Amino acid sequence: MIYSDAQIKHPGFMRIIKDMLRSETYTLADMFNSFYKGFKLAYCQRFIEQLDHYHFMESLEEIHLPVVFIHGVYDYQVHGSLVKQFYEKLRAPSKKMIWASKSGHAFHPDDTALNEQYLIQQLSYMEEPS
Repeated sequence: MIYSDAQIKHPGFMRIIKDMLRSETYTLADMFNSFYKGFKLAYCQRFIEQLDHYHFMESLEEIHLPVVFIHGVYDYQVHGSLVKQFYEKLRAPSKKMIWASKSGHAFHPDDTALNEQYLIQQLSYMEEPS
């Protein structure tokens, strides 16, 4: 889940938790909802039982919104080749694939900072509602 090698050092989940605790935007309730309630909702028994029968490649062929895929190069839980295949097949008004070069399934803090910068930059292109 967390990738690390001789060149790429991930500080681990404890660093992520420390950063969240120091953050002005995350509360303890947010952390609880993310790490406990979120996982409990996402990985319920019904979901696990249906996983073998779900074919995500066939689930969505077109979306009428801009799409950004951000995927860790070293993610071995969700294989990048499948994400790339889905990205290439999906029809959308605009789409972009970003490969997080230091990340596995969990993002490395360096990649997280780049992802945040990219998303903030994209938001700046949006028009204010009148």
